[in-house]
Amino acid sequence: MDISLDDFHNWWIYFLTRSNRSEMISMTESCREIPIKDIAPEGISPETVMSWSRDYYGPKELRERIIESQGYKDLTTDNVIVTTGTNEANMLAALAALDAGDEVILEMPQWMQGYAVCKHILRAQIKMLYLKEENLWKPNVEELKDLVTPKTKLIWLCHPNNPTGSVLDQSEMRAICEIAEDCGAWILQDEIYRNLEWNNVVSPSAVNYYDNGITAAGLSKTLGVEGMRIGWLACRDKAFVEKCNAFRVYSTLTTNLLGEKLATIALQPKKFKGLVEAGKRIGRTNIKLVDQWIKEHDGRISWIPPGGSYNTFPKYHYNMKSLEFCKRALDYKIIFTPGGAFPGGEGHIRLGVAIDTESLEQGLRRFDAFLTSLKQI
Repeated sequence: MDISLDDFHNWWIYFLTRSNRSEMISMTESCREIPIKDIAPEGISPETVMSWSRDYYGPKELRERIIESQGYKDLTTDNVIVTTGTNEANMLAALAALDAGDEVILEMPQWMQGYAVCKHILRAQIKMLYLKEENLWKPNVEELKDLVTPKTKLIWLCHPNNPTGSVLDQSEMRAICEIAEDCGAWILQDEIYRNLEWNNVVSPSAVNYYDNGITAAGLSKTLGVEGMRIGWLACRDKAFVEKCNAFRVYSTLTTNLLGEKLATIALQPKKFKGLVEAGKRIGRTNIKLVDQWIKEHDGRISWIPPGGSYNTFPKYHYNMKSLEFCKRALDYKIIFTPGGAFPGGEGHIRLGVAIDTESLEQGLRRFDAFLTSLKQI
């Protein structure tokens, strides 16, 4: 199955060129937004020298706080490198783990970076592990066993999942790691939404369960600081970390100084917990609101409530492609992401709950009017 990488981006270009964004309510927001004062009320000293830490891995204090805040077990700062967001961490891991033509298993639907990197940069042989709604958008371990071969070099996961919000538990992570170990494959887990689990049980990280487990993560989604561009890569295999860092030295070399300083402050234990909980309070309120709204529209919209993240993946019960569904929704000044932009996601929309509750309520009223108009079809 070949996929057009333009699907997701063309949708946003279509929206931006055909609508007045100021009139729109975006119901696809995957993270909230917070001001710098919430992290550093006193700001950054104007005497700060705009140089870099002179540490190719990133500032040691920042790496120490990453390990502590994320609960990575038995790792030292030599197991972690600071990256320009989670996207760079994912890219570095794939470049280090794969050679051209290698076999990789991609969990789908998920953030489409994996497909772009593996297919169009590394020319890997891709197999899809499709997440299914009837399995709560979680990977089927037996299907994964059938997909892996002695040639499998990498299994790429995304949990808590974008776009579905599904979360793995410890037994599920352990089972996936055992399968990877049997064939000697790396596991790359994009966990950009980790710590946003709605039951308050932090989901398992592959790096804690498997020597060849690789974690790619960051603060963008968890805290709502996408513009900070601070992420990280962690792995128990120090030689692998060194290989990743060699690529990084010849790509971005270093992350941004101000982002590093803000991230170090944000990851102070009390500060980090407070920032996460502030976002989760909004998320819980909004998820409850959407859940009640969907129950009132039974037969037209259904969903599996998310286990984590601000992403949800409702299914609409109308006979049209998701792109057409989302284009028509623009007439009612609401924005969704078409599920068809994600392999295995046709017939769904990505609905994000990381907006203020008042805007969400207004958006749901517009959504109601939109669905009413579709009764004529």
